[in-house]
Amino acid sequence: MAKRLIFLYIALCCTGIIASATTIKIAYSTTEESGSDDVIGNTAVDAGLASLVADSEELQALKFSLLKQGNPDASRFYVDENTGDLLTSESLDRDVICAFVTTGSDCYLNMFVIARTSTGSFFKIEIQILVIDINDNTPTFDEDVVSLSVPEGTELGTSFDLDGAQDPDSGVYTIQSYSINSNDSPFVAKADQFPNGQSMLLLIVNGTLDREKTESYMLHILAYDGGQPPNTGSIMVNVTVTDVNEFRPNFTQSVYNVTIMEDHDVDGSITTVQAIDPDGGVNGEVLYSLSPLQSAAVLERFRIDSTKGVITLRTSLMEDSNEGYRVIVEAYDRAKQPMMSQAQVFIKVIDNHNNVPTIRVDLLSNTNFAEISEHASQGAAVAHVAVTDKDTGANGLVVCNVLNDNFRIQKYEDMEYKIVVYTSLNREVAEEYNVTVKCDDAGTPPKHVTSTFRVLVLDENDNAPRFTQQKYFAHIRENNVIGQKAVTVTATDIDKGTNALVTYALAPTNNGRFQVQPETGQISVNIQLNREVQGQYSFQIMAVDKGTPALTGTAVVYVIVEDENDNSPTFGENHFHFYVQENLAVNTSIGIVSAYDIDLGDNGVIEYALSSLTEVPTPFWLMENGSIMTSAVLDREVVERYDLTMTALDRGDPPREGSAIITVHVIDDNDNGPIIMFPSETNSSVSIPYETPQNRVISTIDAYDKDSGLNSKLSFFTRDLNISEYFLLNSFSGEIYLIKRLSPSDIGMYSFEVLVQDGGMFPLYATRTMTITITDSLTSESFPRYVTIAICISVITLFLAVLLFFAIYLVRRNDMRKPGSFDKQVDDSFSDKTRQDEAEAGFGDLTLDRNCNVYTQQTFSVIGIPRRPPIDRSISLQVPIEHDTPNSIHPSDDPVWTPPGGEINDDERHHNQLINLQFQQSLLRIKSCKRSNSSVTI
Repeated sequence: MAKRLIFLYIALCCTGIIASATTIKIAYSTTEESGSDDVIGNTAVDAGLASLVADSEELQALKFSLLKQGNPDASRFYVDENTGDLLTSESLDRDVICAFVTTGSDCYLNMFVIARTSTGSFFKIEIQILVIDINDNTPTFDEDVVSLSVPEGTELGTSFDLDGAQDPDSGVYTIQSYSINSNDSPFVAKADQFPNGQSMLLLIVNGTLDREKTESYMLHILAYDGGQPPNTGSIMVNVTVTDVNEFRPNFTQSVYNVTIMEDHDVDGSITTVQAIDPDGGVNGEVLYSLSPLQSAAVLERFRIDSTKGVITLRTSLMEDSNEGYRVIVEAYDRAKQPMMSQAQVFIKVIDNHNNVPTIRVDLLSNTNFAEISEHASQGAAVAHVAVTDKDTGANGLVVCNVLNDNFRIQKYEDMEYKIVVYTSLNREVAEEYNVTVKCDDAGTPPKHVTSTFRVLVLDENDNAPRFTQQKYFAHIRENNVIGQKAVTVTATDIDKGTNALVTYALAPTNNGRFQVQPETGQISVNIQLNREVQGQYSFQIMAVDKGTPALTGTAVVYVIVEDENDNSPTFGENHFHFYVQENLAVNTSIGIVSAYDIDLGDNGVIEYALSSLTEVPTPFWLMENGSIMTSAVLDREVVERYDLTMTALDRGDPPREGSAIITVHVIDDNDNGPIIMFPSETNSSVSIPYETPQNRVISTIDAYDKDSGLNSKLSFFTRDLNISEYFLLNSFSGEIYLIKRLSPSDIGMYSFEVLVQDGGMFPLYATRTMTITITDSLTSESFPRYVTIAICISVITLFLAVLLFFAIYLVRRNDMRKPGSFDKQVDDSFSDKTRQDEAEAGFGDLTLDRNCNVYTQQTFSVIGIPRRPPIDRSISLQVPIEHDTPNSIHPSDDPVWTPPGGEINDDERHHNQLINLQFQQSLLRIKSCKRSNSSVTI
């Protein structure tokens, strides 16, 4: 729906008894058929009320009312009391609302909105709404088929009248034209428009009629309105060629003007209209009627004699305020196909009688009584009064007063007033007032009228609730049922409505020990009372009304706790945790849980019961002293923890009990060895081309261990050191590196045994044979070379080598002095080429004897090959082996100082990285050996 604000202007009217007022006029337009609840506009915004009130708080306090007394158009709308939005209460149909508006005239609806506050602000907003027509109706005929007799020999251009189509739309959307849906008809159709918006269908002869040739014509006539595209209606006209009615009646005047007095007699003649028809017989007899398509007020006030054309008064004009009427009369002959014409009669009414004034009271509320807050300021409006007097001169001069000392009438505009508060109001003293408005005119003798309406004083929350007592006492036995009633308190509030609705609440210092039913005031115990802990409670009870802001009354409640035997067995903790190794023997004790009861006698004798909190069966049993024993061998891989409930039951009557939660954590034992997923029995080989770049990862050992912690921490080794020239296994990740630059001569298969060992105190391991095939196939792309180790590692390595040799020297010298030391050297398993590469890198090598077993005493040899001549004597070094995780061996992360000239190239970096990894793996193998009697020979 298209709407737009047409104009806004403000007219300040300074007349009034107490204060001036502001009238604001705004205009809107809206399209018909937009449905109900359609927003026309916001009267507060469009009237600019924000600039007319003191502040935003007063603007928010404005209340809006629609004046409906004497404003029939207002019934089609409603206004939001708080926002001022003007909305439709029904779908507007312009064709019904303005059905009898002169063709081409606009359809306006007029109404008034009052905006006021309880502090005295009062604004009258005059609203005019233009209802815009849409082409929502189709031309229709009263009948689908009509008959018409036309005499043969009728002159060309002669027209015959037929009832035209009807279209309730206005303007261009009414009937605009007719056409005959035939090309060989001796007729044409034309529209003849009337003042009331109706049209006559003129059938005009434009061809010779010869009855001997054609006795009748069946014409299909279409009616068009002015829409785009036009709506159409149709009628079938059966034309019989014969001798029939030729002329239509013609009024002697098209417009009649008449003046009458308002006290004109009912049934008295007003004027006579006359129409003449030159036809003979019944075709020339004229009848008169009032057009049905005009204002209902006209049809109610006037009538016309059908044969004489005399217009008379149907009802008295004394109670009518209209100064004039437009009456449309019709004249038609009595032919079978009657012809009709129209004329207009303008009747002016002269006031010559002193009428009683009329009072219209609009209560500024949505009820049949006025409402005003008891805190309303002096001058706050409660009603709008409009006075009308149909008289003129002194007879129409009216003065109004209010017959009540608490209210005053304030003139707003000419013949308009507002009823305002004059004294302070107190609903608790007077809740309702009957206000009478009396209006007197200045006629001789004067006429007066009164109107009485009710003013209901709205309550404000100005009274706090009051309790019937200031102190309440209650006695309750300890160990009570939670929710047990303690006492009921009562408070009243002399306010009304929501302001008098009282709810009860406890002061925050209550700490939740008691609760109150908010609606009834019943106080109940929210905890189980214990007299040994506290024998008496006192707290404040509050009665709070639901006003805004809420008001509060208070009283004090005392609760005395009466004693009884109420102690239950108690555990030292609510939750016990025990840790037990898996695979222990049955009937092993995992711990003792006990409870205490401060009662005496049987009330203090405790028996225990154990139950599971889950569906897992409980592999435990209880001894009388609370000791928990195993009833089955525990397996951590099946159940890691057990959640139990220990119940302690005394022998009281009735018995009381206490309980605690027990969680048994099963500690892992290294009872599962590693499981190797790759290499597997079905897939144990890897193929690489001989052009694979050196120092690349070519495969990874995949394994896992079902144990947890260190028992599942895996290390990777190989027992076949004859492949060390080609490959290197990372003990931490299981990655296999290619450490040799391959050539075609290295093509072949290399099988070796992989050992995966867990980190348990007594480690378990698994082995698998793996085959690496070096092929002569070329890769699709060469691998880029890049630096994989920082210069700092090389510098640290060199520095550590110097320290190592110095330490060897000191240890061997010390061993030479000790009896019982022995020296055993294991042949180096590396190839000469590998030794040469290591020597060039300036780093020693640590190797593991091929026959080393994790459970046997082993001896290792560390052979240092520096750039200077080797030391010519050996030193035996006893190395204690400590159990640790493989991850404890890491190259130093500390910053390294590189001396001038100590830089190394990329090849040295790659080689040093691999040597460093070999060194770490060798240390790990040493630590994996049995701790006792292990030694390293250097």
